[in-house]
Parts: sequence; structure tokens; C-alpha cells
Amino acid sequence: MEQITEALKEQFAKNIQLNIQQEGSKLKKYVTVGTQDTEVMSFESMENHEAEARNRVVLDDNPMFGHYRSADNDNELEQIKFKIPVITRRYMTACAQYWDAVMDRNDKLNLLTDPTSHFPRMAGFAMGRKYDATIIRAFAEPVRAGRTGNKTINFDVERHVIPTGIMITDPQLTLNAQIAEPANRRIIRKNRAGLTVDKLIKAHHTLKKRSFGMYDKLYLLCSSTQISDLLRDPQITSYDYNSVRALVSGEVNSFMGFTFIISEMLGGIYDRTGNNGYAAKYAIRDCYAFNEGAVRFNTVNGSIKKSIEEMLQYHYAKILYYSEAFGAVRDNERAIVVIKCLEKYDDSSHTGSLWQEAGEDEHRRGVQANMVPWQMFGNECRNVNNEDILDENALADLGNAHVAPITKVRAVISPQNQAVVQAEAQEADDDDDEPGQGQAQGLFAQDADDED
Repeated sequence: MEQITEALKEQFAKNIQLNIQQEGSKLKKYVTVGTQDTEVMSFESMENHEAEARNRVVLDDNPMFGHYRSADNDNELEQIKFKIPVITRRYMTACAQYWDAVMDRNDKLNLLTDPTSHFPRMAGFAMGRKYDATIIRAFAEPVRAGRTGNKTINFDVERHVIPTGIMITDPQLTLNAQIAEPANRRIIRKNRAGLTVDKLIKAHHTLKKRSFGMYDKLYLLCSSTQISDLLRDPQITSYDYNSVRALVSGEVNSFMGFTFIISEMLGGIYDRTGNNGYAAKYAIRDCYAFNEGAVRFNTVNGSIKKSIEEMLQYHYAKILYYSEAFGAVRDNERAIVVIKCLEKYDDSSHTGSLWQEAGEDEHRRGVQANMVPWQMFGNECRNVNNEDILDENALADLGNAHVAPITKVRAVISPQNQAVVQAEAQEADDDDDEPGQGQAQGLFAQDADDED
């Protein structure tokens, strides 16, 4: 009879951790990883603290020669003006997560000692998904801060959210009703509300302008739906198109300066309400552009618990148990950009704890769904310092500042049978087609009203 030993339990736990590291978690390798000794831990986060130039006076109009002196008195040396750097204390709270399963008494225990066998892989993948869900939640979740954790640092909605690109015509409308407005029908049909080259450029510019280092690695976390959006973007040239196709096939993982991470776990906001007679319902998925210092992920030392026990009342079935405590928190608001991407609603895909439902209630309408990260959705939106309220009109103004441009695509076939795309920005009259109806099926498909 096989014996359940402590060595077997240790090997089982090690196999689970190995599977988490190798295949279970997609995001852990892209964030700052550490450990903590207690469930709640505080750490200090510092913003940019710039160097200053001394006051140098040129001699005899010759810039090669000069001396340093006070700006107010030629006979005094310049005094240093000491500045206190902006340092914030942030708190991270870890939470215990567990996995359990039952083995039939006829199953062999050596299944647990092999890291490639079913049970360790199943446990490693499950815990890895919990890792990723914790990190995704931390991207835009409010952070507890201050000496005692009594302050709140919100995500910077004003400067670090790129909205879908739809026009907010009435802040009181639901998401579906807003999309059904005539002003937005053409934007939807032209595939300008998903992930586009314009949004990637904006995100790249924002991160480079406001992050610490010039050479920080940049990542883009999105789902396979957003990769499909890129393939349909009229601004994608034939060269870019091949690069994005390589993303789909897994041949490469970088595009436009971002290392792409594709995950179907990303959350967002969906709307199941009616939309003025139009059948289509929509969801907004929150994607994230970030650098490697954006989020901290910690595990609690000594928190791993593992157990393999035989239960007499269940005919000596073997009970498997694994538990670990971990948490994540945003370290720098400047290192993350939320990119809002519109997609068709699917009740099998847009579900789970990382999704919020929009509707007609206050703080849950289309204007909030278009601008507010799902982690803050449903509550009163405030600025990053938690001092000022961003009401519906302010959110509408922010969203309308990023209305997607409409482009007209012409396909030109070269002698080498390579398609060259020329996109020209133009104004176009709104039509009365249903959103999504007549949507281009390929990169070079033309709309009926463009054939004129």
C-alpha cells in the first residue's frame, strides 16, 4: 500500500510551484516580485525628483568662462534650495487562495510526484490564474496610502485612460444606447472603437513622457479580440499587417515598441440593456499598457500549506490541498495606461469577478463605461489625489477629446501583388445602418457609401 509521507507532500507542493512559474502565470514575470512576512505590508513609492542647474554667470560675454554666484547678489555664493522628494507610503494586503481536489483510492500517488502529470499541472494552472487575476485587479484599483492607510490614491483617469473613441452625445444614456446614437454608428462600422494603431501610439507616448526611465521595457496586455481589431485597422500597412499576423501565430510577440501579452482573463464592463431598438449589445474590455515597475506582487513567507490525506468516510479517497497567500498593488500611476476597447457582448466570455455590469443607475452609464476603469466603476469617480469629483460632464469632455478619426481606405495592388494601404482622414456623414451591420470582413473591404 502506498504511503503518504511528508516528502511526498513537499514534492507535490514543489511541482505546483514549478508549474506556476513555467506556465501557470502569464503576468508574474512582467511585474516586480517580492515577499513579505505579514498579511499587510507598507512600502514607499517615489515620483521623479529632478536635478537642478547651478546659477552660472558668463564672463566677458564668453560662454567658455564663468563663475557661480547667487542670483541676487554678485558677492555671495549660491545657496542650495533643499527640496523634499514626493514619497508616498502604500499598503499591500495579501489574501490566501487555495486549491483542492479529490483522488480516487485507485489513483496512484506517483501521479503527484511527476510535475508533468495531471494533478500538479491542474493545480499550478489554477493558482497561476489567481496570480494573474490579482495582478490585473491591481492595475487600476484604488490604493490605500498614508501613514495609517487612511488615504486613497486613485488611478489617473484624466491622463492615463484612452477611451473607446465613441462620441458621448448624452451623459445620461446607457452604454448600448450611446453606441446606437447616429454619431457612433460609423465609428463602430469602421472598426475605430477597438484596439487601433492610434491608441497604441497614444499609450506609447504617454508612458515615455511620464515614466521614470527612457529604456523601460513596455508591455501591452490584451486579448485575442484586440489582435483581430489591429488586423482590421485601416492604418495597418502591408508590412505592419504581416507583423500583426505573426502576433496571432505566436512567431513574434512585439509590435510598435510593446511586448504583447495575450490573455483572455482581462475584465471590463458590459451592458445587457436595450439600445433604442438595435439588437447588438456591447462590452468594453480594459487593456493595459505598462512598464515593468508598474505593479508589485508579493507572496507571504511561510504561507504555503499543502496536505494529502485519506478520508475514511469517503472510502479512503485522497484529499489534495494547496494554499498560498499573495497580493498585488500598483506602484506607480505614471507607469500604466488603460486602453478601452469595444467588442460585441458575449455572455460566455464577459463574465466573472473581473467584469462589471453597466446600466441605467448612477455611475454605471455609458459615459462612465467609456472612461472609468472597471476597478473603479459603479462608484463616484475622483481624481488621482481623491480630492475632486469627476462628474458625468467632465468624463464626457475627456471621452470626446479622443473621438476616433474616420479613415477611408483604398487598396492599391503593386506589381508584386502586395497590398499597399493609403488611409486619408476625412469627414463623413452619419448613416442609418445598425451598428455592426455591414462591418468590413477583411482589411481592404469597402463600405457601400465609399464606393461613390
